[in-house]
Amino acid sequence: MDRRRFEIATIGAARALRSTYCTAAHAKFLRDVCGDELTVIAIAEDPSGDGLDEQDRAVYNFAGQVARDASSIQQHDVDALRELGLTDLDVADVIFAAATRSFFTRVLDGLGAQLDAQTAETFAPEILASLVVGRPVAAV
Repeated sequence: MDRRRFEIATIGAARALRSTYCTAAHAKFLRDVCGDELTVIAIAEDPSGDGLDEQDRAVYNFAGQVARDASSIQQHDVDALRELGLTDLDVADVIFAAATRSFFTRVLDGLGAQLDAQTAETFAPEILASLVVGRPVAAV
């Protein structure tokens, strides 16, 4: 799976699950590893994903839907991704990313993990505020 698409799907799932830790960590990967700060800003400015291009928005929202309620996925949801150029393997990759994020988020939340202050400090305050979707950032 393309790393950039993985990060977008992961952020969509993490946000849907209200995981500050995963939302921020993967926003940092999208920004720093993929070199895509503009997408991080677009998500921070509009967490619905409406600021993303059509394919990215569809991946982001589909991953969120899988994370929130995978049983709600219908054939038309998959077909919508196909119409935007994703293959069946691409769709499966998005599902795997969202499902894996769902598992790992539950583990982190169950353990009480919080986003560390050092990672939080790498974001502008207005971006960080949008990434805090669940547990607060750990105190220094």
